[in-house]
Amino acid sequence: EVDLNKVLDKDRKNWVILESDDVAMISNVTPFLNAKAESHQITLFTTDKNSAFDDDSISNEHLSKLHLHYPSVDKESDEVSETDSFVKNYKAKYGVAPNKYIVRGFDIAYDVLLRLGTAEDLYQAANFRGTTEYNENKFDYMKDENGGFYNKAVYLIKFNDNLELSVIE
Repeated sequence: EVDLNKVLDKDRKNWVILESDDVAMISNVTPFLNAKAESHQITLFTTDKNSAFDDDSISNEHLSKLHLHYPSVDKESDEVSETDSFVKNYKAKYGVAPNKYIVRGFDIAYDVLLRLGTAEDLYQAANFRGTTEYNENKFDYMKDENGGFYNKAVYLIKFNDNLELSVIE
């Protein structure tokens, strides 16, 4: 608290980066920052929104007031688009909307199939430079120096004042 009080400035925007998987640490820092947000402009950031941020002792209202920003592999929306043809077809066949794992599986399969349609093999397809984006996920593959490829595409997600999540463009 003492260290944070020394560096927080009432006259400027304050960006606080909180990197922790310790529930006790997060549950102590966020109420303090939330109280300071009454007199300071504070935005909270993390590069790893792990399960500790979802613990019951962490207030989503505090995270929302602090406009928590974090990277995510998917859009993390609560509902998938009802206008999407995949969602419509899935609901028609199974009677329920697909969950995020089903949508991610579809997006990955769709991306791989489209890439294979433009290349001779999967390795050549993965070498395609550029980002592709589908229902809830986007893909931009990079070659791993140890072999294979990894997806480096992420969304930057922000908590809004009304506890909703939005994608930062």
